[in-house]
Amino acid sequence: MYNSGDYNFQNREFIRDILLTNGYPVVESGDYINTAAMWRGGMDAKSVVIYYKDNHCIDFVDGSHFDIKKLVSLITNQKTEELDSYFQKRNIVLPPPSPKIKQPKIFSDALIPELLPVYNYWTSRGISETVLKEIGGGVYLGKGIMKNKYVFPILNSKKQIVGLAGRDVTGNNGEYKWVLRGHKANWCYPAIINSSIIKEKRSVWLLESVGDLLSFYECGIKNCLVLFGTELNLAIINYLLKMNVDKIYLSTNDDSKKNSAGNNAAEKAQKRLTKYFSYSQVKIVIPKGGNDWNEILTNLGKDAIIEQLKEYIK
Repeated sequence: MYNSGDYNFQNREFIRDILLTNGYPVVESGDYINTAAMWRGGMDAKSVVIYYKDNHCIDFVDGSHFDIKKLVSLITNQKTEELDSYFQKRNIVLPPPSPKIKQPKIFSDALIPELLPVYNYWTSRGISETVLKEIGGGVYLGKGIMKNKYVFPILNSKKQIVGLAGRDVTGNNGEYKWVLRGHKANWCYPAIINSSIIKEKRSVWLLESVGDLLSFYECGIKNCLVLFGTELNLAIINYLLKMNVDKIYLSTNDDSKKNSAGNNAAEKAQKRLTKYFSYSQVKIVIPKGGNDWNEILTNLGKDAIIEQLKEYIK
């Protein structure tokens, strides 16, 4: 986990000084520093985040991950092998770099034409064809684990397919209603289609499943991202930092009558997010009247959802 453990405070001051000395902007946020990627001509002062406790940097624009040694090399135009003496002279002790991020698997675009616009499962659950066409996906009848599932392709910022989320539509799903393929830790879905809305609203709803997302879209609430379960991944956190949102609403399932998994997950995610955002910016909003938002939509209609959320969607 980023921003955890002890660190040499001098590193933070060193990073700040080296940025300012070389004409780079500095935006300090407690446990991390933002700057611009001026080495590649970038001028957005929040396009790069520096997790100085963990010796880890991320360039949000090109998606690259690198350590502080590489950062200083980019800023000062020094070769990385020349930097050891540079650090030693200034008594800079860097922690080991964070583990390498696993590269996401890229799925073939050939899958898209094979997804059939068969919407009856979702329309029976209160989702219109208009919303389904906007989100994308369809039923896959080919071979393999996605057969007879309504498949939602997960796209990255380059419009590459980095994941697949398949929902069984036959009713013979047993314990496996959903099947996910790909490296979920890299997913930020469906940011490829609704980032402009999130940017405009300056707020975002973090939902547990695609069914919740579809239900919110049906109610006209489109500033949403999907967790695909109960864990908040780093890709979403980085995206929220990049978008500089004012409000984050955690709306996982109400599992209070069984194992409380969704309720506990919201509290865990809130605690994690408040390392980066103020407590007043992160609010838990658990659905009332059903386990999840699609259950409420199916049984009570979209007016029931809008009524519950009216104070948040003004």
